[in-house]
Amino acid sequence: MRHPWSALLVSWLLLTTSIPLAHAEPPATPPSAVAEGFIPMRLAAVHKGDVTYVQSLARMIRAIEESTGKQIRPELFANGKKGSEETALQEQLQGNLEGGFYSSLTLARQLPAFRALATPQLFTRPEHLRAFVGSPLDLALREHAKTKKLLVLGYASYGFYGVLNFRPSQPSKDHAPTLTDLTTRVPNDPWMIETHQALGLRPAFPPAADLSEAIASGWIQGVVATPELLNRTAFANTNATAFHHTRHLHGWMILAVNLNWFNGLAPEWQEAITKAAAALPQSVDQALAQEQKILGKWSSENHFTNLTPPAHEVTTQSLKTLAMKNAREMEPLLNLPGAITQMWNQNQLASPQGRREPTVKTPDPGKKPPTRDPAKPRTQP
Repeated sequence: MRHPWSALLVSWLLLTTSIPLAHAEPPATPPSAVAEGFIPMRLAAVHKGDVTYVQSLARMIRAIEESTGKQIRPELFANGKKGSEETALQEQLQGNLEGGFYSSLTLARQLPAFRALATPQLFTRPEHLRAFVGSPLDLALREHAKTKKLLVLGYASYGFYGVLNFRPSQPSKDHAPTLTDLTTRVPNDPWMIETHQALGLRPAFPPAADLSEAIASGWIQGVVATPELLNRTAFANTNATAFHHTRHLHGWMILAVNLNWFNGLAPEWQEAITKAAAALPQSVDQALAQEQKILGKWSSENHFTNLTPPAHEVTTQSLKTLAMKNAREMEPLLNLPGAITQMWNQNQLASPQGRREPTVKTPDPGKKPPTRDPAKPRTQP
C-alpha cells in the first residue's frame, strides 16, 4: 500500500545542486508599495505554518508590523511558495525577496563555513544550542554571511536528527534494535551521505514517490530526519521498530535578510526588526518542547521504542574523525583557530547516559541540570 508522502519532507530530503547566484543587489520595491507608501519585507520558508520555526517567523512579522505602525509590511511566503530553499536564496540575492529561513547546508553551498553547524555531534543537548547564540562561532558566521550581502537576524530549530528504524526486531527481547548496516534513506547531499556512512548506516536514495513501497518491501529499513519532520509523514507508525534519537546533527534554521536592503532602512526601522528577531531564541526551546511531545505521542500511540543512546555509543571512530576534519576545515574560514574543535570536545564531556526518551508527562530521572559555561555570551547581537 502506498502511504502519502509529505511534499514538505520531500523538499527537505531531495537536496539538489545549487545554481550559481547573481551578485547581490538591493531588493526592488514593488510598484504597489511605492504607491501606498510602505516598505515591503517578503520572507520565504519552505515548510507550512504549523512547523515551529515558521510559527516563530509569523510572530516576528506581527511584532514588526505593530512596532512600525505597518510602515514595514512583512509578507510570509510559507509552504515553499517561493520554491526550494536554494531557489528562495537565489531570489533573495537577486532582489525579489528581502529574506527567508535557510538550513545550514543550504547556506553552506554559497558560504562554506556554515557547514560548521553540520559538524556531527557538535550540538547534542539543549544547552549546547543556547550556548551557541552569541558565541564566537555565531558572531563569526554572521560576519561570514555579510560577504554575500546577507545579514543573519537569528536562528530557529526543527529539532535533533534521529533514525526511524523499520528493520524487524530480533526474536529475543534481550536484543534492542540496532543501526548497524541499516539501509537508510538520507538526504541526497554529499555531506549528509558522508556523515551517515560514518555513523554506520548504509545510505540509499529511492525516489520519494517510491519510498513507502521501498519500506514495505524491506529494501529501505530506516529514514533519517527529525521528529517534527517525520511526524508530518505516514512513516511514524506501528510498522516502525524504534526511533533512535541519536542527535548526531541539529536542524538549525537561519533567518537572513538582504544586507543592502537592511542598510537602506531608517535606523528606527532597523531597530524594530532586530528587536522583533531577538525573540527567536525562545523558538528553539519551543521546538524542543514540541519534539518531546511528539516522542511521547509515538511511545503511547504507536507502540515503538524511543531510544536515546549516549553520545559515546553514537560516536564511531569514523564519525569522530569526520567531525574533527570538518572542524579543522571550517576554523580557518572563520578565523577561529581551534574553537570548533574545543567546542566539540567540551560538548562530549557531559553527555547523558543512554535511556528511553522521556515523554512530556514523565520526569526524566537521569537528566542532569544544565551546566552553565561562564565564558559564553548570553545576548544576541
